[in-house]
Formats: sequence, C-alpha cells, structure tokens
Amino acid sequence: MSTPMLSRTGVRQLPSHARLYADAPATRAERMSRGSAPAAIVVPASRPASSLAHLIDVAAQMGAFLVVLCSKQANVDQVSQRMHETLGSRGVAIRVDEYEFPGLTFTTSGPEFSSVNGGRRSDLSMKRNVGLWLARLLGWEKIVFVDDDMTILPSDISRIVHQLDRFPIAGMRSLAYPDNSVVCHARRLARMDQDVFVSGAVLGVNCARRDLAFFPDIYNEDWFFFGEAAATRGLPRPGVAKQEVYDPFDTARAGHEEFGDLLAEGLYSLIEQSGADSFEQVVELASSTYWTDFIDVRHNAILDVRGRLGHLLDRLDYDDRTIHAATVALDSSRTRYDGPAAIAPGQCAEFLERWRKDTNDWRNALPEPMRYRSLAGALDGLQITVWRPVR
Repeated sequence: MSTPMLSRTGVRQLPSHARLYADAPATRAERMSRGSAPAAIVVPASRPASSLAHLIDVAAQMGAFLVVLCSKQANVDQVSQRMHETLGSRGVAIRVDEYEFPGLTFTTSGPEFSSVNGGRRSDLSMKRNVGLWLARLLGWEKIVFVDDDMTILPSDISRIVHQLDRFPIAGMRSLAYPDNSVVCHARRLARMDQDVFVSGAVLGVNCARRDLAFFPDIYNEDWFFFGEAAATRGLPRPGVAKQEVYDPFDTARAGHEEFGDLLAEGLYSLIEQSGADSFEQVVELASSTYWTDFIDVRHNAILDVRGRLGHLLDRLDYDDRTIHAATVALDSSRTRYDGPAAIAPGQCAEFLERWRKDTNDWRNALPEPMRYRSLAGALDGLQITVWRPVR
C-alpha cells in the first residue's frame, strides 16, 4: 500500500478524498420512488448524434426535458432529428460553438493562462454554465448534467433528484471506466492507491440557490464548482455511473490536464489538512508559499509513479506498450514543471484570485429564477440563435 507523498513542511497529496463526502443514506421516499424526474437533463455534447441515443431514450422514459448543447461533431439538426424519432422525447438541441455570455467575461479564461494550461481548448465549462443560466432563466430548480459518454439508468437520475431535496449538489462516481486524470490512471496502473471522486459527468444541481457557483475554464472545473459542498461535507454520492472507455495515456491530454489537476488536488488536500470550514477559507490559505510546497510534492509524486512503472517492464502480468504509453504521458505532465513555461506558484495563486473575482461577477449577474416563461424568450436572452425544439 502506497502512502501520500509528503514535503518537508508536511504538505501532501492524498490518493483519496472520500472523507469529504456527505453521509446521505437513501430516504424512504428515494427507495420507494422509481420515476422522479429533474426539470431538465442537460447534455454537453461534442460527439455525433448517434452517441446520444442512450441518453435520449433515458430522458424520454422519464418524461424529462432534454437539453443538448451541441458543438464539434454534435450537429443540431441531426440531434433534433434523433430526438424526434424517439417516442416521448421532448427538449431542445442548441448550437453553442464559440459561444460567449453576453456582458459576462471570465478572467480565468484569459490568454495569460493559455500557456500554463498547456494550450488546452475545451468548451465543456461553457456548456455547463449555459445549462445553469438557462435553468435560472426558466425557473428550473433541479437539473442533472450528464456527459455524452455516460451510461446511466433512469433510477439513478431519480436518486440524484431526491438528494437535491437536502443538498445543493449531488453527483455520481464513474468507476468503470474510472474517471481520473492521466496521473491518477498511471498511479492505478502502478498498483498504487487511487480513488475516484465525484465528477461533473453525472451531476445534479439545485439551481434555485443564490450562491450558485460556475464552472471555470480549466481541467477539474467540476471540483471548483462543488468545492464549497466538499469543504462543508455537503456532497452526497448516491451511486455510480458507467463511462465509455478511452485512452487514459494521451500525451496531449496529460499536458492539458496538469495545471487543473495540480490546483484541484492541492485545494482538496488542503481542505482535509487545514480544518477550514469553507472553500473560501481554503482558497485564502492556498498562498504562493503553499503552492511552492505543493508543486514540489506533485513533481516528486509524478517521478515516483514513473519510477514504479519502470520496474514493471518485462513482467508477464503487464503490457509493456501500456507501461511505455503511461511513462510518455507522465513525462508530458512532468515537463509542466520545467523550463520557461513551467507552472509557477504565483500563477496558481493568481488563478485562484481571478476565480474568486469571476465567482463574484457570476453571482452578481445571475438572473432571478424564471425571468422568462418561454424557451424562446430565454434563448433570445442568452443571444443564442440556432436551436431546434422537440415537442
């Protein structure tokens, strides 16, 4: 069994954050109910319409309104056609390529963080934020986000919906296929302790709250979104979902993930080590000095995993090609701490300061619930022009 990597100051990275979950046993109503539907199921989609067949069926079975936020390979017309062909389906397909919120700029998405994020480009955070904003405009209280590579049962969604009666956020873990970063997958391959935390891949949100957070444009954006719930032990995990298998050791992915993984792991480890009772306090404690220590911990942890993988080469119970792929991917993560473009402690602290400003701006701009009584009015308010309703 591996132990957490420690620094000289006692700062460490933890292999599991299971102690941050809320104790939320199923209620009698939850056990008895089989069909409680959210106001909407929101799918951030980038895959072809054919990949959405399962989630379209699930929403139709539940009688839930389905919002598909389309970009890349997800074509609005093809998605809406697939929904039209499904008995009982109702919802909307919305094109959000290169979308920006009118009158709202996120400083955490600024060009100064492009290099530190390894040139990462993703619209997942934007899509989830559009889902939150749309829910507010239309007065939807409970929504469930489901990524387009997830398999989930209607009963699982109902369990999340019931948890939203008591908690602002409720999510599920993906254990098969494990929803982890490149570094965490490499730890698992090296037979080191490595847990899987709740993610935004299947996430229920009570959107009626005034302190609704947003998803910043960074890897592990979901950990920032439910950071307060984790810090106050208010994040339940009512079940598990299944994720489509993917290549966990993509070199480019490793470089794109590292900054977000560093920040998320550093903050969540600090939650447990500091005894702070709010995420705001944790962020305040995460000074440049802290990040100096945690960067050292993270860098050494990557080197440790790489060394352990090297000892597994030529063993009959391991595939050398997988070991090699993991090693190359880890090198991509490790290089984020070398050279002129290396992640610096000051950049970590600066990102968090920008995140606090963005959170404040987001909440100040957040509309009151049910500003519009029609979907067309809400989408017009968002300045979205391409959408296809399905009734």
